[in-house]
Amino acid sequence: KELPNKADVYVVQAKFSANGKDFVFRTLTAVSPQATATVAVDASSTLVSEKLKNLVRRQQLAGNDFDQSAYDMLVSLLQTKLSNENIPYMAANAKDMLAVFDQLLLDSPELQDKATKLAPAISEPSEQWQVSKLLDSNDLVAGGIIMPASRSILYAAGAFEVDANGNLYLPVARDGTAAATLDAATGGSTGSIYIVRITPEGKVEPYAKLPPNIANPVMLAFSPQGDLHVLGHDPKTLELLLFSGRGDLQRRPGNIFKLDEVRLADLPGRFLVDSNGTVFMAMRDYHAIIRQTRVAPTEVFAGGAGTAGYKDDSKQEARFSFPASVTLGPDGAVYVADLGNNCLRRVGQDGMVSTAAGKPGEQIYRNGRGAYARFGTPESIAVDFEGNMFITDPYSKRIRRLSPEGSVFLVAGSGQDGVVDGPGPQAQFHNPSYLTVDRLGNLYVLDRLPDQPGKPYTEVIRKISKRSS
Repeated sequence: KELPNKADVYVVQAKFSANGKDFVFRTLTAVSPQATATVAVDASSTLVSEKLKNLVRRQQLAGNDFDQSAYDMLVSLLQTKLSNENIPYMAANAKDMLAVFDQLLLDSPELQDKATKLAPAISEPSEQWQVSKLLDSNDLVAGGIIMPASRSILYAAGAFEVDANGNLYLPVARDGTAAATLDAATGGSTGSIYIVRITPEGKVEPYAKLPPNIANPVMLAFSPQGDLHVLGHDPKTLELLLFSGRGDLQRRPGNIFKLDEVRLADLPGRFLVDSNGTVFMAMRDYHAIIRQTRVAPTEVFAGGAGTAGYKDDSKQEARFSFPASVTLGPDGAVYVADLGNNCLRRVGQDGMVSTAAGKPGEQIYRNGRGAYARFGTPESIAVDFEGNMFITDPYSKRIRRLSPEGSVFLVAGSGQDGVVDGPGPQAQFHNPSYLTVDRLGNLYVLDRLPDQPGKPYTEVIRKISKRSS
């Protein structure tokens, strides 16, 4: 932790009893020079003791059979590390004590088989999030926005976005060719693609129109300044083109990327535009992150440029596998949903690629700190104003959160297949793919109803909001 320029740092020893045993922990606590040592003692000992007591309490409330031997082993390890003054394992003020437990689990092979009994201690409160339907493709058909043969938001709208006022933006083909097959024979969909805006009250308004040579799907992203950026492709020239503005969309000179062939899989996943106008794109089949500034040509920002793999290294040597989405973190780093490697990656400003959470090759669901957490197929990623990152995980049929401190939590999804609204952990998802977040921290997720033989499938945009909002 970075400390203020002037601060007194105390090593505080906290002694307390829990489950009939006495425990002693040491922590580092920083206080202002004007504060007394008593302040540091109170801040440290109270918080540390409550964290350990809560760990046991949460397990009991969750109905888990708490393994006393695992508990004793964990406490013993923690006491040993803190008594040896191993600074990385000390919480600055003990508020992140559970993160210490998670790290100890990683470092102790003896605890791996007991870890699942400790993991529920860092689940989101069940009452925090509420899932509800915003609209589905049947609503868009009824409103004349898409044609009945399509009933697809995914292909009629490669992505959608929400602005600061809660307006939803969708790219749609008004002539009914939204689901046209993208291949050289047809040259993509014909006619113009429109961007429509749907207000929080449900009013549909035309917003912008793209040139007729741009084919579906197209992707949307807002810059920090509030400009809408639309990324689409020309199926004849195989170019990815960027249009930007507020209603009157202007094309950026040149192209963002030249595709090798017209295949839907070659098109990028989520992209971002930073405050300088620099574009970052996750190119799935290219296994790389692409970057283009306003003054420089397109370059491979990170990854193997066509070579899949997994490697944490410099951005030139690092490897990705089907990176599906990118977002800009609060630390200025680019975060990547590395779908093929079942993990989240971080490209730091120093040019180094690291794994933020998850482990390649382990396609399971597990919450926890950093490398202890597991993902199935992290596909779409977005960040809120507090620095939380939200991830769709279609494999586990859940929505996940990566906190600024590096822990992964459940936001919504029971893991059961279905499209059912309700409190976060009780809600059900079928195929949560795309995700975006508004300025209030509400999430908007593209899901899909289970297929029905002989009928066009129906997609639905679902809103996940905090109950306090």
